[in-house]
Amino acid sequence: LRGVVVCAAANLCLRCAIKIAAARARQIELLAAVMKALGFHCYMVTPTFSHARSDGLAFSYQDMMDAWTALRQSRLFRKLTAGGGGFCRQVEVTWSLANGFHPHLHVLVWSKLDLDADSDWGPSEVDEMEHALWCEWSAQMAKAGRNVSEEHGITLIRADDPAMGRYLAKVGLELTMGPLKTGRHASWSMWNIAATAMDPDPDIPDDVR
Repeated sequence: LRGVVVCAAANLCLRCAIKIAAARARQIELLAAVMKALGFHCYMVTPTFSHARSDGLAFSYQDMMDAWTALRQSRLFRKLTAGGGGFCRQVEVTWSLANGFHPHLHVLVWSKLDLDADSDWGPSEVDEMEHALWCEWSAQMAKAGRNVSEEHGITLIRADDPAMGRYLAKVGLELTMGPLKTGRHASWSMWNIAATAMDPDPDIPDDVR
């Protein structure tokens, strides 16, 4: 085919979103391989926070991004990425009838720190770093009046553990394919929301639409 024009609107067009996300996932996988060769270790950080259906998306999103900016500028995060490390991040938004809009982050971090994920006694080094990140994250979210669950508020996992096989490829997809995923449990992705809003089915209640 010749002369085909695409919109390249990753957040508005499902066809373009799939192609763009797949290309970005391959880029992240290549970047991860290069960083590993340079001696960096890879971690997946997922910060989130508590919210209610009455919370508007715009305010929730702004509070989250303000807290994220403060977190990445903190001494702790700078320690994590010291020595030439860095990160890639993806914002994902889902919605549920019970809790409304749920914005959260997926962050792939490259670090010189080789944190042990296993421990025979007490918390592992990964657990200790996760707790430290949670303390910083919850403190920043508290400034906006937001609560952060100690159990689910932030997670940190090793993303380059050899036992995970091709997990980095999955992480790349997680980071780039987030807007394309269908919601889990009672949550809806933005594509689910758009499809339901346009669905003429009279059985869909007005409050859901």
